[in-house]
Amino acid sequence: MEKENKGNGKASPSSFFKFSAIGFQMIATILVFAAIGIWLDKHFEVKGRYNTIFFMLFGVVGSITKFIINILNEQKRGE
Repeated sequence: MEKENKGNGKASPSSFFKFSAIGFQMIATILVFAAIGIWLDKHFEVKGRYNTIFFMLFGVVGSITKFIINILNEQKRGE
């Protein structure tokens, strides 16, 4: 069945669910890193939210990197 989907250019339902779940994974990753930053700011009494901003950006970069790696791996499997 997958061979039929590859031939006509349509994505299989399993790949649709896989890539739609990536959005939730990205949001969860960013929120976890933001929570770590908030905790560090409160624990060390940092004026400003430098740790929160740093960890959120780290989560965004990490999520985008993981997304790109997933796309590249999926393309390799499709060839």
